[in-house]
Amino acid sequence: MGARCPDCAQTRRLPTIELDASTYARAVGSGVVLAGITGVVWGLIFFDLFRLPFLPWVTAIGIGYLIGEGISTSVNRKRGRHLQYIAGAGMGLSYLIAGLVSQGAFVYGFQSLFFLMVLGIGVFVAAGRLG
Repeated sequence: MGARCPDCAQTRRLPTIELDASTYARAVGSGVVLAGITGVVWGLIFFDLFRLPFLPWVTAIGIGYLIGEGISTSVNRKRGRHLQYIAGAGMGLSYLIAGLVSQGAFVYGFQSLFFLMVLGIGVFVAAGRLG
């Protein structure tokens, strides 16, 4: 039973990180759909969020969590670096869609360094769900 050569051992990757084309297709599809839905909702309520302190920042982080968790669920909790890239891109796409719905999201977002930092945290949270 001891040590075996790599040919005899029949080593294979963990099923959690073994990804195929259909997994990537599901991840991209769910990422685009979630980014579209959250982006439209975020754009519609963008300025209403400023009525309560810290709510815009919590919303950005929450959207990152939602996108990351949605992609994770759609690929059956698989993990991998490429899935993290898809989740981060989904968060960026969500902000772009929010900016198209509400032009003020771009104006405010790019002028506030803190808001850009919170967007980065949202991307980190989205990617962290798949890492």
